[in-house]
Amino acid sequence: MITGFIFNVDGTVEEKDWRIFPELEEMQSIVGGYIERVTISNSYIADEMKDHFEPEGSSEVIVNEEGLIHDLKLNEKALMMTGQRFVGPVLLFVGTPMKDNIDG
Repeated sequence: MITGFIFNVDGTVEEKDWRIFPELEEMQSIVGGYIERVTISNSYIADEMKDHFEPEGSSEVIVNEEGLIHDLKLNEKALMMTGQRFVGPVLLFVGTPMKDNIDG
């Protein structure tokens, strides 16, 4: 099972589980455009989410690659949860399933 969290710019968070890695089109639909993958250390993840993440590992964040160009709004919830400044909707995967999926 692949677990992800969708941080919407309105501050809501959706937890979602996938049986298999989501298709590119689904990730593009979530972030509203072309995707960019960012790997972050789990040490940055907020304490309230720590029970979902391995403390020594890393996780993947999927964002809109052109979010700054399109002047998307700062995602304050994602900032609070990851310590990183992302704009637009943000998809945070537990672990690194995209890397695992690509590298096989």
